[in-house]
Amino acid sequence: MDVHFLITLAMFNIQDLITKWSGMSTVNKLWEIFGFLGQAAFASRFIVQWIVSERAKRSIIPTYFWFLSILGGLILFIYAIHINSAVFIVGQGSGLIVYSRNLVLINKHKKSTTEIKEQSKKEI
Repeated sequence: MDVHFLITLAMFNIQDLITKWSGMSTVNKLWEIFGFLGQAAFASRFIVQWIVSERAKRSIIPTYFWFLSILGGLILFIYAIHINSAVFIVGQGSGLIVYSRNLVLINKHKKSTTEIKEQSKKEI
């Protein structure tokens, strides 16, 4: 693709967003900000995962990843309901189930690991 075309397309989209923003009511602007905050929380999970993995020098999905997934996913789910987007609602809603389940599994693993350690101490 031509770089000039991509720059023109980006500028058109920015101008379109500015025009839409200036015509919005305060309530709608607040909803847009809410949606962007959800998107920021959701996207930040990858930055957290990247930093943790770089520090460990291996790929790791930290527990924070799942909490950020739930936070961002929940905000986006609420926003999706507000804009009445079935595709968005199903996508974010099903994601929330997966993120929650991962936290349940992590918690179960931590409990069983703690119980094994405590049992080992008692036996010694």
